[in-house]
Parts: sequence; C-alpha cells; structure tokens
Amino acid sequence: MSQASRAAEQQAAQRGLLAELLREFAELWAIIRLGAFATTIPQWIAAVELLLGEYAAMSATLAGDYYDEERDLARVGGRFTFPMPDAPPREKVEASLRWATKDLWIPEQQAPAPIEERLRVAEDKAGGAAQKIVADVGREAVLAAVDEDPQAIGWFRVAAPNACAFCRMLAIRGAVYQSEQTADFQAHNSCSCTAAPVFEGQTWEPPADVAEWRRMYEDSTKGERNKLKAFRRAVEGR
Repeated sequence: MSQASRAAEQQAAQRGLLAELLREFAELWAIIRLGAFATTIPQWIAAVELLLGEYAAMSATLAGDYYDEERDLARVGGRFTFPMPDAPPREKVEASLRWATKDLWIPEQQAPAPIEERLRVAEDKAGGAAQKIVADVGREAVLAAVDEDPQAIGWFRVAAPNACAFCRMLAIRGAVYQSEQTADFQAHNSCSCTAAPVFEGQTWEPPADVAEWRRMYEDSTKGERNKLKAFRRAVEGR
C-alpha cells in the first residue's frame, strides 16, 4: 500500500469516528428542553464534554498508531514516543457549545425565527463544533509529533474525496508544511481532514484526486484576484 493510500485510510478511519460521535451526540441533544434552557443547557454541556473527552482519546490513539506505523515503514533510526495529547480544554468545549446555542436565547420581542428552527440550526452548529474539537486533537497530535521527532521533515494535509474547496486548496500544497510552528492546521466545523507525516528519505506523491484538484485549481484561478472564490465556483460547478 502506498504512502498516499495509507494516509487516505487513516483519514477515512478518523471520518468514521466523527460519524459515530455525531450519532451519540444527537442522543444527548434531548437533554435540552423548551422552557428550561437555564438548567438543561448546562447539563447538556457537561454531558457533551464527557463524550468529547472519550472520542478525543480515540482520535489521538488512531493518530498515534498511524504515526508509529508510518515511522516504522519509513525505516528511520532512533526511538520516538508519540506525544499523546490531553483532553480538549474545558473552556474550549464550553465556549464552542455556547456559541452554537446562543440564538436560543434571543428575546421574543426581537422577533426571532421560530424556536423549532433555531433548535435545529443550533444542533447542526453544535454537532459541527463537536466534530472539530475531536478532530483537532488527532491532527494536532500529529503536528506536535512532527515538530518533536528529529526524523520527521514535515506533514501534508489529507482531505476527503468530497472535501470543500477550502480544504482541497490546502491539500494540493502537498508536503510543504514543516512544523507546528510554521503552519497551524486550518480547519472549519465538521472538517474531517487529517495530517500525515513525512520522514527523512520520503517523497510525497499526490494521489490522483489531489492531482486533479491541482489541475482544476490552476485552470480556474488564472487571472483571478480571489483565487479561493474562483476555485469554489469550479468545485461547486462539477
């Protein structure tokens, strides 16, 4: 199996984990009750925090197993222990979930959208934020490992086949990212992109879909000032 294929397999495993997270997350949404937001939303946040801690640990384990396997296959010297991350910070979880549910508190005199619609939108936003929090743990652990491992020379972004234009644009850059300090992992809510390491002696070869994205990007952005907007039009027009 090629380096790109193994990276895609890891990305698919993380994406499957996020899908399972979303199923359990949906069950917790029932904690929130109309007329009792002041008491039930804090209860919901506490329950979600526990859930995210469990899934973040699983994401980190997947990332660590993948990193160790890639290091072995690269046949680089020296011993290295993958840095297992802490659970997502409590303040980050609470801030994200309160952001997602803030429109539930709009006073009726401001004529907000029906509460049923606001609940649906809040659940979607909170689910996306929850997925990002968990995914951040796995991918940031890989970035930290690359930064600490003397045998790692960089990392590349792995996007899903149906990734948005923004993620595709970053993925086509290849293994240009050198360390955690030189490039943060940019991600949006619900983003399932992952980071894959590159070690001494390895050369990253883009898979066919990434090569096609690069061709599309180059064709669609010629003479365009807003390249992301032009690329997004090309992606959405397919």
